[in-house]
Amino acid sequence: MNQVLPTGYDPKCSIYPRQLASGTKYYLSYYLPGEPAIRMCRPCAEKKADAKRIMVIKEKQLLNGLFDEKDRKKLNLPEIISPQGNRLSLDQAIKLYCELTGPSKQVKVAYNDRVSLNKDFLFFKDLGRAYIDEVTALDVQLYLNHLSAKGLAEATCRHAMINIRKLYNWLILEAEIFEGKNPVSRRIKIPKKGGLVRDRLLSESEAKALLSVKKEDLKSNVNTAPIWDIVRLALFTGARLGELLHLEWGDLDLEKGIWTLKYKPNCPSSTGLGWQPKWNKSRRIILLPVATQLLQELPRLKTYGYFKEVQPDGSVKQVRKPGNFVFAKRLNTCPATGKSGEFYARVDRVDKSWATYRALAGVENLQIKDLRTYFNHHLRKLGFSSKEAGAYLGNSEEVNEMHYSPVSEVELRRKLALMSEEEVFELP
Repeated sequence: MNQVLPTGYDPKCSIYPRQLASGTKYYLSYYLPGEPAIRMCRPCAEKKADAKRIMVIKEKQLLNGLFDEKDRKKLNLPEIISPQGNRLSLDQAIKLYCELTGPSKQVKVAYNDRVSLNKDFLFFKDLGRAYIDEVTALDVQLYLNHLSAKGLAEATCRHAMINIRKLYNWLILEAEIFEGKNPVSRRIKIPKKGGLVRDRLLSESEAKALLSVKKEDLKSNVNTAPIWDIVRLALFTGARLGELLHLEWGDLDLEKGIWTLKYKPNCPSSTGLGWQPKWNKSRRIILLPVATQLLQELPRLKTYGYFKEVQPDGSVKQVRKPGNFVFAKRLNTCPATGKSGEFYARVDRVDKSWATYRALAGVENLQIKDLRTYFNHHLRKLGFSSKEAGAYLGNSEEVNEMHYSPVSEVELRRKLALMSEEEVFELP
C-alpha cells in the first residue's frame, strides 16, 4: 500500500559504520515524513558494498511511499493486511514449518532446520522485512552477495538458497497458507567459487607433520577437547567428526578390534536424546592395530551429555544425561545444576583446538574432514575398490568416487614417470 507523500519530502538516505564488539557493522540512516522529519537508524549489513545496495533500494521505496512495518509503526500507520487475510510473520512461518515437519525428521535434522532458517532469515529482518510476503527476489540476491562477500563457499551459498526455497515451497504447495511467489527464483545467481566439491588431499609430508605434534604441546584446560587423540583416530579410521564425538565405549570391541556404528536411542547428543549415523546406515569399522592401541590407552571417565530441552510451559532447560563417551572435555561447573566440581562432558566443537593443532603442525587450509579423504585415498592405494572403500567409510560408491577420491598430483607424476614417450605415442 503506497502512502501519499508531502510535497518536497526527502528521505536523505545514508550509511555509516559502527564499531561493535562483534566487529564493524553498517547502519542505514534516513528520514520519514513528518513535522519535524523523523530520523530512523537501523543496522543493515556488515559489508559497505551491501549497505550501499540496501541504501539505494530503501531510498527508492521511500520515494514511492512504500514503508515497512517498522516505518509504519513509527508513523502510526495501520498494519497492512494482505489479500489472503492474516499475514504470517517470518518468525511465525519458521515456527510453523519446524513444528509440523520436525516430528517426521531425525532429531539432528530438525534441529539444524530450525537453527539455519533462523540464521538465514535474520538478514531479511535486518532489511526491515517482518512478514513472509515482504521478502523479494532482490532481497534474496542481496543475501547471496552478503554470504559471498564473507568468503563462504559456493556449497554454503547454495545450501542457504535451498533452505529458503524449501520453506516457501512448503508454505505454498503443502501447507497452502501462502499465495505469493517463491522469492528464490531461477534468476538468482549463485557466485561461482570453484565448484561444490572440496578437492583438498593431504600430502604425506603434511600427514607426518600432523602426527609429529606432541601431546604435551597442547594445553589441556577446562572446556578443551582432547584434540590430539581425536585427530589420530580420524587419521586411522576415516570416521566423520560427529561419529568420533559420539563414540561410546559400548560401541567398541577392542579385543576383536571392531567399532560398530548404529542407532543409539539413549545417547545424549547435542540436539537431544538419541543419535544415529548419517543416513541411519549401520556399519562396522575394522580397526587398524594403531587405532586399537590408541583407544586402549585412553582413560575411561564418567561422562555426561548436556542438551537444551523445551519444557511443557515453553521454557528451555539445560538437561544432563549420563553417557559413556570416549572423548570428553573437563568442566568445573555443571551446566545443568550450577554445582562446582569436576565434570566430564561430551565434546560438541573442536574449532579452536583444531586451529591450535593445525598451527603447531604448520599445515594450512585443512579441514578436519580432509583427514577422512586422506584415509580413503590410502584405502584405494591399498587396492580397495570404490565400493569397498565406501562401505568402510559409510558412503555409497557414487558419493565415495565424487567427494572422497581427489586426484593426487604427486601420484600422477609418479605414474607418468614410469611411462616412456614410445609407450604413450607409439613412436617407432
